[in-house]
Amino acid sequence: MQEPPVGQLLDAWPSLQKLHLQYTLDNMITRPSIISIKWSQPTLPLSVLDTVAEKTPQVEELSLILDANAPLRSPPNPGQHQFECLNQLDVSLSTVSHPATVAGYLAQRSKKRFSLTFGLPQNLRGITRTRFEEEKNKWDQIAENLTVLYDQKERLAEEFRMQMQRERARHMQELREVVELSLSQSK
Repeated sequence: MQEPPVGQLLDAWPSLQKLHLQYTLDNMITRPSIISIKWSQPTLPLSVLDTVAEKTPQVEELSLILDANAPLRSPPNPGQHQFECLNQLDVSLSTVSHPATVAGYLAQRSKKRFSLTFGLPQNLRGITRTRFEEEKNKWDQIAENLTVLYDQKERLAEEFRMQMQRERARHMQELREVVELSLSQSK
């Protein structure tokens, strides 16, 4: 699947809360001891999240197979669309090449923390398992980076809130002094 059809799909369901565009059991060959996935390189670029955030900002759950190796768009502009309610992003079978950059990109797309998961079928063996374990490790690193970024974002928001309270208190004190001075001079 490519990005434009996702946009068309979301135009049809703007109040969508859950979106799962992943392989199903139909794409898996099961035998007693192995699971084989008819896997092909992901075609959805990470930037599809901009389209999803724009068209369905209230989405709570996303499951997408992303190509996070593709070049990223520039950072969002202030007021650019962000997820408002995202709780979980499942990126199972997705690929990534620059975890720190992707973590920054994801942190800018959601107003709140969300869970980032990369599921790995337990019965995968051999080179297929090794390949997906490497990708899972990169996505786990992104999840750790997101935690740090959201901690920092929350700390800065709290510092800003405290600074605004101090400024408000200082202005109120100055206003009281002006009122008291005005009253004392009018007597």
